[in-house]
Amino acid sequence: MRVRVEGLWQQKHPTPSGGGWEYHWHPRGLPADVLAEAAGLDLGLGGGGESAVLLGAGWLAWLRTFAAQAPAEQRAYVGVAGVLARGDGDWDEALPGVLAALALPETAPFDGRFATRTVESRAVLPGPVDLAPFARTRAEALARFLVGGGRFVAGAAAGDPSLPGLCARLLAWLPAPGRAEPRRGIFAVDGGRDLLADVEESLAHYLGLAWSPPAELPPDYPALVWRLVAEACAPGRPIGELFRELAALADAWEDAPALGRYLAERVLRADEIARCDGAAPAPLLRGRDAGMLFCRVLHHFGRGLLRGDGLAERLARLLALRVLIDHLVRLDEPAAVDLPARHLRRLRYEALLPDEESARLLLAARRQLPSLGGIT
Repeated sequence: MRVRVEGLWQQKHPTPSGGGWEYHWHPRGLPADVLAEAAGLDLGLGGGGESAVLLGAGWLAWLRTFAAQAPAEQRAYVGVAGVLARGDGDWDEALPGVLAALALPETAPFDGRFATRTVESRAVLPGPVDLAPFARTRAEALARFLVGGGRFVAGAAAGDPSLPGLCARLLAWLPAPGRAEPRRGIFAVDGGRDLLADVEESLAHYLGLAWSPPAELPPDYPALVWRLVAEACAPGRPIGELFRELAALADAWEDAPALGRYLAERVLRADEIARCDGAAPAPLLRGRDAGMLFCRVLHHFGRGLLRGDGLAERLARLLALRVLIDHLVRLDEPAAVDLPARHLRRLRYEALLPDEESARLLLAARRQLPSLGGIT
């Protein structure tokens, strides 16, 4: 996508848009929604050296504060220098590339040297990220900030001109759907604790681990996990919605009664359960633990006792999401080498399915998450 990038300033020094010594924006004619969002920021209250990123419908602004002295007043003030990027196209897909292509004006009053330009947004692939400016322990807070906005205390790195490029590499890990959702955030120099948006806790946690994984994990493991996440989001599903579903399923898997309720409410229809209970020797949703209950449901499906239109796809979706959860959990537990494939083994062996039914469910799960094809 081609993007037009122009400079923007708020300052007291005169510009072609204002010849006096009062605060004004330059250039004239900036979109009203951009100015409204920028005016709503508590930016520069602590002096120069902060950055802000604003995302709107079809535009992105990156602002940095500077300290200057207005000769007419003989006192210091805090101004803003930055860029506004606008373009027509898929901003969810293009956002990392737009950030990577940004060049920022100097943190100083407008002097006419920054030229409007057109840049090409090119794909940015997920890869290793150096979080040295923020320390590894800050990865989860940074993930919440980039997904939802707010105020992130970044210390001396807050005004670094390389921050847009770093954010490009970080956001490339997110699946495209919803990646450019309108939001705003400030990289603050100091001023107490972070003030972050309400983002699904597990999303922030595992995104931070993908950026800064434990050293014991294979180097390519985080990329595999987040490729599965992207596949689970396709087509067009926001990542926050996916992680809420994953959290609900993980909670339900704590014991058999909770999983039984989850299955009855979200996976199986009441008529399917009733027919199965009428044909089987004992009620379907009964088990000693969640894992055994899952095997029981698969077994009854394979024997033809549990039937329904589209049931194979629903069970395959459940299997795929459970396997994805186990992949995410291994980011926390690097030594759990066998964890990611345990429910695939249950499908093959513990559920006692006929080979053709096992293969059918596995194929359906891999249609939803194609990267499962390399997992045994």
